[in-house]
Amino acid sequence: MQKQLKVKISVALGALAIIIIISAGAIIMKRSGRLTLTGEPKANINPVSTNDLPPLDNNVPPRDPNLTNEQNLVKDYIVAHLSELSPTKEVLGGKFYLTKITFTDGQGADISYEDGHIALEAKVTYSLDVQKLTITSFKITKEN
Repeated sequence: MQKQLKVKISVALGALAIIIIISAGAIIMKRSGRLTLTGEPKANINPVSTNDLPPLDNNVPPRDPNLTNEQNLVKDYIVAHLSELSPTKEVLGGKFYLTKITFTDGQGADISYEDGHIALEAKVTYSLDVQKLTITSFKITKEN
């Protein structure tokens, strides 16, 4: 009787372990953007806006002296919202951080970022009014 019980418990634990491993794999693939579940459209753009930005004040010295006040504002916003903006999600508990930003002509920037496990590059475009910054596109150009 005890032997049959031990066998049943072993089989149940084995089945549970397989379910956990498959679920963990699916979660990792979904977060990394390699798995899209039925009914979930995969978007290339994740626009984010905010209306509670302070007005630009050209008398305030920028944090990065090589950037304008507007560029510093955009950089700070991207840093604060990188996880929301990126269509590829962090993996294995990592947290995205910006490693490089280069502003291009007009209202755009090329960025590099990583989470300690994966490194990505993206092209970002934005629009900026007196009180509103909108990320209008965020497209991954390279993924390592």
